[in-house]
Amino acid sequence: MAKLATAAALLATLLFIAHASAFRTTITTVITDNDRHDRRESECREQIMRQDLSPCMRYVKEQMNEHRSRNLEQCCEQMRDMEENCRCVGLQREMMQQSQQLSGQEMRRMREKAERLPSKCNMGPQSCDFGRISL
Repeated sequence: MAKLATAAALLATLLFIAHASAFRTTITTVITDNDRHDRRESECREQIMRQDLSPCMRYVKEQMNEHRSRNLEQCCEQMRDMEENCRCVGLQREMMQQSQQLSGQEMRRMREKAERLPSKCNMGPQSCDFGRISL
């Protein structure tokens, strides 16, 4: 009788294990474009905070007034340390901080010059489209 009880207990245990493994949960992680975008945006935010793009705006303002400038070299150095897809976002944020003191026409001129800064530094993107960037 003891052997029968042991065999029954062993059989019950095996059935329980087989039943439990049949209901194993599989978790699948899906990385969406939104996740990638959020990660890229976060990386850009960090890069923008580390880089000082104020020489870029000084250069743009001097160009608007047709003055010669040494700030382009400093601007290019700062942008060189950023990923290509973060440069335009950083320039636009810097430009928006400077824009409170400008008239509409001055703002347009500043924008046109700032959008071409990456190409002035011989780096990508060739130009920025601030109208397509969401801050």
